[in-house]
Amino acid sequence: MRGGGRRDEAKAGVKGLLALVFLYNSSASLYNNMVPLLVVSLGLGPLAVSLASFLINTVFIVLSPHSGRTGDTIGRKPLLILGVLLIMSSQAILVAERSYDSVLLSAMLAGAAGALFSVNATMAVVELGSLRNMRPERPLASLGLASGGGWFTGMLLGGRLMRIAGFRETALLGLSLSAVSMLLALIVPRTPVLLERAVTAKPSMFFLGVVERVRLVFAYITSLRRPISAFRGFVEKRFNAYITAMMLAFLSVSLFFTQIPVYMKLRLGLSNGEVFTYLSIHSGVSTLTFTALYGAVASMVSMDKLLEAALAVRAVAFTLPLLLSSLSPILMSLATFIATGATWSMISVSMNSVALELAEPARRGEKIGQLNSATSLGILLGSILSGVIADTLGFAADFLAASALMALSFLAVSRILGGRSGGSS
Repeated sequence: MRGGGRRDEAKAGVKGLLALVFLYNSSASLYNNMVPLLVVSLGLGPLAVSLASFLINTVFIVLSPHSGRTGDTIGRKPLLILGVLLIMSSQAILVAERSYDSVLLSAMLAGAAGALFSVNATMAVVELGSLRNMRPERPLASLGLASGGGWFTGMLLGGRLMRIAGFRETALLGLSLSAVSMLLALIVPRTPVLLERAVTAKPSMFFLGVVERVRLVFAYITSLRRPISAFRGFVEKRFNAYITAMMLAFLSVSLFFTQIPVYMKLRLGLSNGEVFTYLSIHSGVSTLTFTALYGAVASMVSMDKLLEAALAVRAVAFTLPLLLSSLSPILMSLATFIATGATWSMISVSMNSVALELAEPARRGEKIGQLNSATSLGILLGSILSGVIADTLGFAADFLAASALMALSFLAVSRILGGRSGGSS
């Protein structure tokens, strides 16, 4: 009876957590898609947009490992609450003041919010699912749908509101959604702390961890006497070559998606509401395709081929704003974002599966961590490089660079997967 009650409580907890993820992502979607348009409305250009994006991604990447480790020791709920509180703070800043300095401060808080919330929401769903003897794939599939559905809903709400109101009202809507998220975060059950012994988390541990990561990067840079030879030695191993190819793919993604809202606003002359609405096509298609791929389709399609097809299609899709520039914005957006939305779900489903097949069984957790670090590095580099390229060479150069890097990633992945004889790394 006690076991049945515990499973029922876990089931209710998962439902509450998925509702929290949906609302948080609705709010985060409003925020993330509003920031580039707000920067442009201040009279600034692509480089200023890139800096804001770079700050969000940098804070997210630096804090994510520490966030997950702290959640392992004290539980997920306190960090979920803190994450929601930070996204509320970032939106409150935009409600109170419209300046570039306030955008940058808000961006740093939003990056911290994402690091605290995303990692621990993912683990909380898995841990609550484990109380019901569920394999991780099932709760993670539900998490993906809640996250994607929330993101899509936020963009639709933003598109509608931006047509009749302004940035302050849109930020206020995001703040309201975050406030409801906070109520849910306060009532969701605590997840089990899975460490065998208690570990006292001290503030100094976090700061020492950040310092050590900076020192490690500096040591890598200063100790590479022969960088080209070192890189060749690194990519000679099949798994290392794979994560390098995926880093290029995510660098390409960041080049394209950081600047496409700015392009639609400045070059196509679209309103803020139209930009929100057209970008929502990507999220909507991605959510629908994700549902299909995580169902019957995934069992019938090779993950290798799914990933290769997604990279190849994206290499073409990133040129569509240029190739279809003579068409109406809605037709260009439909073609571009249907392609990017469908391929994003294909990459989401296949990327980790391919990595697990390439990795040694005893080191799979370590290798997935390396893959996540590589893709994060690609996003970080792309967010700042996109502004440099667009500002100096134009949007066309930025989109062509994104396409070329995606094509290079496709060729590399095809060669890696086509030539493998086993799962060794």
